[in-house]
Amino acid sequence: MGLIIPNQTELSNKVLINSVQDFPTPVGNVIQLEDNTTYEFANGTIDLEGNRLVLGLSNVLIGQGIFQTFLTSTGLPTGETFISVLGDPNVNIYTFQSFTIQGLPTDTITFDIDGAGLLIMTTMSVQNSGAVGNIANVNGFRANNLCQFGGNQSGFVFSGSFYALIFDRVSFQSDAALSTYITIAAGTTIGFTLTVSGCYFIGNGTNTAINIDPTVTFLFTQNAPFTVLGCSFLFMANSVSGYSGTELQCKFRVNNGLQDTHLYGGYYLTTPSANAIASTGVFEKME
Repeated sequence: MGLIIPNQTELSNKVLINSVQDFPTPVGNVIQLEDNTTYEFANGTIDLEGNRLVLGLSNVLIGQGIFQTFLTSTGLPTGETFISVLGDPNVNIYTFQSFTIQGLPTDTITFDIDGAGLLIMTTMSVQNSGAVGNIANVNGFRANNLCQFGGNQSGFVFSGSFYALIFDRVSFQSDAALSTYITIAAGTTIGFTLTVSGCYFIGNGTNTAINIDPTVTFLFTQNAPFTVLGCSFLFMANSVSGYSGTELQCKFRVNNGLQDTHLYGGYYLTTPSANAIASTGVFEKME
C-alpha cells in the first residue's frame, strides 16, 4: 500500500471571504490568520491590497475553483512573501485548494512555509508571479489533482527535513530563462519518498524540471525512494539534473515499455530531455 496523505478540507472554525475586509485586521501589512480556521473564498478576484497572509497553527484556504476564485495583492512591496508561516513540523496542517494566486510582483515569493505536519496543495494555481515558494521541514507534502504553476519566475525550493514529497498530476510552465521548477536544496533529508507522477513540464529550452543537489540524503533506500512515473518533459534543457543515485534509488516507470528518443509509453520527451532522463535512471516496464 502506498503512502496516503489525505486532503484536509474542513476545520472547526469557518470564515467566508468576499473581500480583504473579511480577513482579520492587518497589522502593518500583515494579516494574521486565526488558528484552526478554514477560510473559504468567494467567486471573483479578492485583492489583499498590499497585504500578505501569515498562517495560524492550522488553516485551510479554499476557493470555488481555479477559474472562479483569484487572489492577488495590488501594491505588495517588492521582495515580500505572500503567504508564510514558521510552524511546527509535527502539528500544523495546511491545505490550499481550488483557487488561483496571480499577478504578484516578479521578485516576490508566493509561499514561504517552514514547519508543517501536512502541507497539501490540490487543484490550485500560481500564475504570473515571482517564485512559487520555499518549503522547509514538512512531514508530508503533496501537490496534486491538476495543480498549475505557470508564467512564474521560478518554482519550488525544498530544504530541511521531509518524510514524503509527492507531486501527482501537476503542470509547470515558464518562459523565464533558466528557471527550475522543483529544486531539492543542498543538505535536504527525505525520509521515505520523492515521487513525481503524471506531471507535465514545459519550458523554453533553458529550463530544468527537477534539480536534486548531490548532497540530498534519501534515508529509505530499499525500494526506489525517488520515482518519476508517466511524466512529460517538453522543451526542457534538463528533465532531472544533479541526481546520481543508483538503480535501487531511481526508477522511471513507463506504461508500455516503448523506448525511442521521443516517446516513452505515451508520455513525450523532447531532446535533450530524453537523453538526460535516460542517463539519469533506469527505465522499467510497468506490468
